[in-house]
Amino acid sequence: MACLWGLTGLTVGAELCDTDGRMIVMGGVDTSQVSWTTTLYLGGKTSPDDPCNHFQVYIASLHWAVMTLTSIGYGDIVPVRVEEYIVGILCMLVGGVLWAYVIGSVCSVISNNSPVERNFEQNTDLLNLAMEEARVPSDARHEYREYLREAKAYDRRICFRSVAENFSPMLRKQLLFHSAKGCISSVYYFSYHDTPEAFLMDIAPFLMPRLFARFETLDIVRDMLCLIDRGTVAHCGWILVHPSAFHDDFIVSDRRYMKSTRSVSLTYTQLLVLARGDLEHILESHPVFARKIWKTALKRATCRCVLLVAEAYRSWRRSGSTGSMSLREAFDRFRSLNPLDMLDIQGASRGPTLEMKHVFSDRGRRLDSPDAVHFRYGGTASW
Repeated sequence: MACLWGLTGLTVGAELCDTDGRMIVMGGVDTSQVSWTTTLYLGGKTSPDDPCNHFQVYIASLHWAVMTLTSIGYGDIVPVRVEEYIVGILCMLVGGVLWAYVIGSVCSVISNNSPVERNFEQNTDLLNLAMEEARVPSDARHEYREYLREAKAYDRRICFRSVAENFSPMLRKQLLFHSAKGCISSVYYFSYHDTPEAFLMDIAPFLMPRLFARFETLDIVRDMLCLIDRGTVAHCGWILVHPSAFHDDFIVSDRRYMKSTRSVSLTYTQLLVLARGDLEHILESHPVFARKIWKTALKRATCRCVLLVAEAYRSWRRSGSTGSMSLREAFDRFRSLNPLDMLDIQGASRGPTLEMKHVFSDRGRRLDSPDAVHFRYGGTASW
């Protein structure tokens, strides 16, 4: 636009400069030879600008083009001939459409630059409206707004999963695995040296994000494997941060042999949770590694059983009872509260079954003597 406007003024107007670039017209010009350049430079413009300097003429043309494009219109440069009016009209039409397109594109980029921020602003507006109608106390309003601010990381995780859904199954697994790799590696039985990478990538799509407020109990995810993606959790007397995992005993099928300690989020905490049913579904495609997971589950259940029996014996001693208690009696005391005939880790209806049986002699062994604990995997091996 600037070049076209400058060329029009120099073409239809009088020649103001000679071949050496010196100004040859110092007064007025004939009416038939006027243009915006002659009007500007010979019409009383008080400045050292030289119409023979092409750069200065271009700057003046650019000034007019920007004014026309942005619809400012100072009025210091105006058309004075029909040719210039025609060029000006065309430039205004094209410039108006171009300017509207540029403004729309910029606004679109700004509004779509961060979908998380846009979602946060929309949710905040709706929350403020709802709290105003419900007359929520001022101190509670601050807490609700703070939760929305802290939920931005959770929204980013949700948006990332939505984007991953557009990929093929293989690429989606790889993408989600890379985003959760640090959390998955915090589970010790997922970090064995022979853990198949395909198994880890199969797990990634089933890790569902969950967000909890400060000092909120995590009972709702008690039966799930919990990976800390962000925040701080108090669990079993430990303070856990990213990358850490808890409730890793969810591979044990019987809840009686899981730790019953309540977990609490000390800060706004984002977890990636994996349900036991999803893990069993994944392990059906990895039978070799499934045997290792079930052995790990059996060991965890065994250790838990020993601790529970020891606790039963300790409780008996604290009760002030005299005499001695055999190992069989301790197990019987424990079974009176938690029947312990057999622990089925995987379930008899699905593939190999892990069983644990406690075998006692007829005489009953003392707690300070070795006990016979037999393990059988699918009825094919003893160890």
